[in-house]
Amino acid sequence: VQVNLQASVPQPNYEQNGSSSPAEDDIDAALTDLQVTLEGSSISNGSSNIMEIPELCDYLRFFKPKRFTLKAFKRYWFTCRDLQLRLYKTREESNSSESPVHVINLRGCEVTPDVNLAQGRYGIRLEVPSADGMTEMWIRCET
Repeated sequence: VQVNLQASVPQPNYEQNGSSSPAEDDIDAALTDLQVTLEGSSISNGSSNIMEIPELCDYLRFFKPKRFTLKAFKRYWFTCRDLQLRLYKTREESNSSESPVHVINLRGCEVTPDVNLAQGRYGIRLEVPSADGMTEMWIRCET
């Protein structure tokens, strides 16, 4: 039965030297490219240790509104790791044993994007659960 099924499947035409035609090579290459695209590429930062927790970090601006204050965003070095945002005054402080200026636990947070392409403003509004209810905080990306 298996021989009969394979006999009905069209077989590739090979030239005398054993290679297939250029059109079939192009199709195979296109299919391979499609497969790689659909499977996605592997993101690697040089280390292949899957036991390391990834960390994002960059300079951003932070604001925690209080009563009767004007909006004044302060620049901090942010690190995001393991559902926590840590804010440091400088990048060097994060590399040393300095404790962060502020730690935000992201578990249970409500996140609202604040994006205005025309003005080039990219921000994030966080509502962080606390003992007093939800505390509002703002993060603004530097452009």
